[in-house]
Amino acid sequence: KPINISKTRVAWNSDVKRYKNPDNYLSNDTMWLYELFPNVIKKDEGVKSEAFAAWMRPAAFGRVWNHYGWVNEKLEAGDNISFNINSFFNAPAESSKMFVISERNVLGGRNIALGTFLMMFGVIC
Repeated sequence: KPINISKTRVAWNSDVKRYKNPDNYLSNDTMWLYELFPNVIKKDEGVKSEAFAAWMRPAAFGRVWNHYGWVNEKLEAGDNISFNINSFFNAPAESSKMFVISERNVLGGRNIALGTFLMMFGVIC
């Protein structure tokens, strides 16, 4: 059976609020994101898309991790998962793309080591 990938909550609210469609949005004299990337940006959202806001988020380091979506279904050990990946954006020769599947923890991150360290440090101090 297909797994539903929720594409909400992939960007921070502050990131989504940073972008606003211009007053002449949807006019015929300009090419808009939804026309260039119809499988990524919905016409009614434009730059208010969470996918766009997540992609445009400034990164502190050269390696950028952008959330694509969340699987909210329970997966069991031994379940087989397959993905069809369509690449809509060309990567320059000096860069690369990766698809990473990870788990979320109670702190929301991929790795609990930093969160554990900070909590222990907070208790000690």
